[in-house]
Amino acid sequence: MKPIGLLTFCLFLIFSSPVLGREANTRYNAWISTVLGQHFTGELNELGVYPMVEFRAGYQVGRYFTTRLELGLAITQITKPDRDSFSGAGLMGSHLSLGFLFTPGLAENFTMNLGGGIGVWMTSMWGDDLLDTSYGSVKNYLEAVSISLAALVGFEWDLNLRWALVTELRYNRAIANFAGKEYNSGGFGVFFGFIYRLPASGLF
Repeated sequence: MKPIGLLTFCLFLIFSSPVLGREANTRYNAWISTVLGQHFTGELNELGVYPMVEFRAGYQVGRYFTTRLELGLAITQITKPDRDSFSGAGLMGSHLSLGFLFTPGLAENFTMNLGGGIGVWMTSMWGDDLLDTSYGSVKNYLEAVSISLAALVGFEWDLNLRWALVTELRYNRAIANFAGKEYNSGGFGVFFGFIYRLPASGLF
């Protein structure tokens, strides 16, 4: 190795090793995450693009257990409805949920998330003559709030000590009563996103 190369390598070790040492010994129990996904709610909209964004915050309670708080929002236009009068209506789903996960490690940098959750799910629908009245077009706004139950399976792939990629499949049951009929406005969601782990000393 040339002298200049050797000097550069030594300087790198001198300045980076304390930092790397502190990084490796730092505890990363708390984390925040943002995920994007596709929500499928067959009972209200048989097919269609229904994007959902979720913001999450969690805490690794033990080696195999994590709890998290989720705030999600999805919006779409109904194209293939269960009820003809719902065609073309706007549909929005939002929720605030608490999740409980079993998190076994499958490999050194690969973890499974398996669990469920409970929360509050709000479904909103707006459009013309949603209730199918016989006296002309009437603008309607329908809203339903219900308890949501969830079951999920997901995987995390660690990129380094702080960052991880996450993918998840989740099923929610959230009943909305519209026009005298009950619909499950939950359904399946497929999500992809990132996790950022917070060191015990703070954000950075």
